[in-house]
Amino acid sequence: AFEARNAAAIATLDAVAGANVRRVRADRLFCNTVLKGRCVVQLGDRLYYSDDDHLSTRGAAPVVAAALAR
Repeated sequence: AFEARNAAAIATLDAVAGANVRRVRADRLFCNTVLKGRCVVQLGDRLYYSDDDHLSTRGAAPVVAAALAR
């Protein structure tokens, strides 16, 4: 459902290219990892989103780590 709802945004961001562009797909960090077919917005007392669209500081940490790892 996530990919269907966000197909246009995903395609637009995937089309951005450049030597200094690093594409990190947050859905690949939070979806189909802990629960098959689901996106995790929190795990125990760890909240990954501050609202329905924005990552919390804790949720941003793995995204930043993935961007810096490349």
